[in-house]
Amino acid sequence: MPGNVLTRNRQKYLVEDINQQNSSIFVKKYLPSRTEGFDTAPMNSLSDPSITVGILPKVTEGPEMMNISFGQLTIERKPKAIVNYSPERRITENSGENSKSYCWQELTEEEAQDYSIREKVEGITLSLLVESVNGKGGPSKEMLKLLGKMLLIETEVVLGIPTSEIGLISNNKQLALFDKGKGKGNAGYLYKQLKVVSEELRKRLMNCYCEEGCKKCYGEIIGELPKGSKEELILLAQDLGKIVETDWYEKLEKEITIQSNYQEGKIIALADIHLGSESSLEEEFYEAISGLSKQADIVIINGDLLDKGGKEGQKAVKKLLKKAISEGFWSKLILIRSSTIHDAALANFANIQQQDYAQIETEAGEVLFVHGNKIGIDPNDVVKTKEEGAIIVAKGKLIAKSKLTGKARNWLPKITKETHLVIGHLHKRFFNERYRVYGLGHWTKKGKKFDKKCYLIIDSSNTLNELQLQSY
Repeated sequence: MPGNVLTRNRQKYLVEDINQQNSSIFVKKYLPSRTEGFDTAPMNSLSDPSITVGILPKVTEGPEMMNISFGQLTIERKPKAIVNYSPERRITENSGENSKSYCWQELTEEEAQDYSIREKVEGITLSLLVESVNGKGGPSKEMLKLLGKMLLIETEVVLGIPTSEIGLISNNKQLALFDKGKGKGNAGYLYKQLKVVSEELRKRLMNCYCEEGCKKCYGEIIGELPKGSKEELILLAQDLGKIVETDWYEKLEKEITIQSNYQEGKIIALADIHLGSESSLEEEFYEAISGLSKQADIVIINGDLLDKGGKEGQKAVKKLLKKAISEGFWSKLILIRSSTIHDAALANFANIQQQDYAQIETEAGEVLFVHGNKIGIDPNDVVKTKEEGAIIVAKGKLIAKSKLTGKARNWLPKITKETHLVIGHLHKRFFNERYRVYGLGHWTKKGKKFDKKCYLIIDSSNTLNELQLQSY
């Protein structure tokens, strides 16, 4: 920000201006003061960070004082005031306020928003539900930060994950522990082992008779604890110990209630994987979803995930769930129902809720994901106009019905010309921006190479080319 000091190759520079359009900054050499050291000069004043949990988080049951969730997080840091240094970095001989070589610049809400930093990460959020942990006083930001530091120490001791690989941030009501770097899955593993880690934290505090921290507990690493804080920390650790164990394969809960207010981020959609069939490109699919899920906020499988029901289908579902949980992309995953012929095995997993469609509002407009087998595609139109033409005709009929009844079908919401309609089912790849219809191809060995291993990207940050259909 203007007025800040940057260091490059041991030379300090004063930031004079920022051009946000081309991401450039203008600087001049920073001249050190005779009496003020760089380390003792004041830094920018920041507001409490905001921690926003994304859609479809995994939520833990059991704790009474905290709500614990895991998924995509948006962390935003806003400055309240910034420190501006004089270009010469000189001070007068007189003492007093006028001798300082810096001044505080208060920021308006609009200016603070311009300089805010937003970061999207995957991690755990602990949100306090109570005003007071021990009934004596309200919890503080420092108390949550202490809890976070202790959890990180125990994470390294119990799970072997270095504290440097998990980030920590807190405000007055929330604590977030998140992956640093490009999503290594450490936060996801910690989420699954949080009960074990918190129990070790509680034991360490309970087995030490000190009041303000010592070598036996956390004092040597964290420093002296605030008076009375041990009692609150023990109560919070006990609350974390109430986490209810879950059978991740058969009792995994996930509500797929798609909101219409999703405005930014990246969506990736695939269709027609047909897991369990001999023709499925199963290994390529697992490789692709591992890589693509790290780049996306939402991953949609637009029908025909499976090929068969019975034991083969259930085995395929369990394999995908195991991978999604271990790699931390389960919270991003949305499954669209196709038919009982192919996706029947999903019905055996009672707590995996599916949707007939997903309707999401993006910067490009409304996008409707539906498999396509139940929207009235006429086989005669496929013969006459090929698959792309047939879906254009089918969309026209859905628009006409929407005008008459307010719904495209009794189970499908209203569709307009502006709706981006994304389908699978036809095993054909097409991208028609004029009529806003898109075919996702398939992930099987059959058919033309052009139609295989397709995925659609919707990226709100790419304003020139927000929708892209690519091959893996």
